[in-house]
Amino acid sequence: MSITKLTIISFTAFFNLSANADIKSDRQNIGTACRQDAQTANCGTEQVGTGLLKCLHEYKQSNRAFKFSDDCEAARLALKTDKKNTNNPSK
Repeated sequence: MSITKLTIISFTAFFNLSANADIKSDRQNIGTACRQDAQTANCGTEQVGTGLLKCLHEYKQSNRAFKFSDDCEAARLALKTDKKNTNNPSK
């Protein structure tokens, strides 16, 4: 295997580990930042990755006056951005 291929493989592996760490951190941040929003939406013990975001979204859809807290909105946006960057690393 050439040095160039090894470099590309190493870079890709590092980027994926870093991106996954960012996403994991974002999910933890959502759990904290959206705690009050989840209580308002009656999402129970849902967690990110097991239905919390879906529950919050469904509540928002059926309660148009509901607004996410600033912290929750920022945490949701960070996750969305990191996921987008993971899928499109050149951007």
